[in-house]
Amino acid sequence: MAVNISDALRLPPGACDLGAHDPRSTPHAPGGKKKKTRAAMSEQAPALADLQERLYAEGAGGGGRSLLLVLQGMDTAGKGGVIKHVVGALNPL
Repeated sequence: MAVNISDALRLPPGACDLGAHDPRSTPHAPGGKKKKTRAAMSEQAPALADLQERLYAEGAGGGGRSLLLVLQGMDTAGKGGVIKHVVGALNPL
């Protein structure tokens, strides 16, 4: 049975040892190629927007779910680009 990206990236509640995770990993990125990853992101944008809207609505209604993105990288590693291209596309404001 194939593991979907949600299952691959979801952590159980409780403490997490970030040092145990390979900072070079790109789980479920299609081949690690930028063009393929961008294409996959474009294909998934409507589904991601729907999920973001649901998360926002739950939070606005007093729900307890949240999302934490951990971006690790040296200066000029591209963290700003990730925020711009991924998180910016999902900004509800």
